[in-house]
Amino acid sequence: PALVAATVGVFVFSLIAGGPFADFAFPAYDGLEAWHLGAAVLFGVGGAALGMGYVQVVKLVRLGLRPLDGLVIPRLLVGGVAIGVIAVVFGELTLFSGEHEISEVIANGETMGLAALLFLAAGKVLAAAVSLSTGFRGGRIFPVLFIGGTLGMAVHVAIPAIPAALAVSTAMAGIGVTVLRAPLFLVAFLVIFTSPDMIPLMLLAAITAWILTDGREEL
Repeated sequence: PALVAATVGVFVFSLIAGGPFADFAFPAYDGLEAWHLGAAVLFGVGGAALGMGYVQVVKLVRLGLRPLDGLVIPRLLVGGVAIGVIAVVFGELTLFSGEHEISEVIANGETMGLAALLFLAAGKVLAAAVSLSTGFRGGRIFPVLFIGGTLGMAVHVAIPAIPAALAVSTAMAGIGVTVLRAPLFLVAFLVIFTSPDMIPLMLLAAITAWILTDGREEL
């Protein structure tokens, strides 16, 4: 039922909008190798840990803003100022949902460098947590995928032998499943933008993250 609903939903949206609801420019994937399977599991483990950390950051920000519950204007003011400061400190790629910004990270990640990618991911965690806690748009899906993709690219930059496509897509699947708890959706969604050869790898990362986080705190 979930796959049928997802397929119909994507088809109807594409008919109305005239195209897909996202446009990630994933790196090319040269083909499956045996060790990629083990790497996908490790990305699932890492994604689970990072996803749980992200959930805790959101909860801490919400707790800190609890005195502003019911005060809509002051809460929005605090959120807007905080998001602006984060963008100045961590870079403008932390703004918006990350749907388009992740393509820039994938295209330029190797020239940005490891430290810049890690710094950017940290900024996006803070920006997304503030957005979710103060009423700004940003969503639950694309910011998480941006964080996962940026960290995956950081791993590729640190260890170039790991293909960028493998690192980015499995990191997205791992952290996405942890935060969103929708493994079928994430794999079906991400495979649109990458090679079908990535399906078993993303499934391994998604299943690993699901096993490690099922029953734990959700966003």
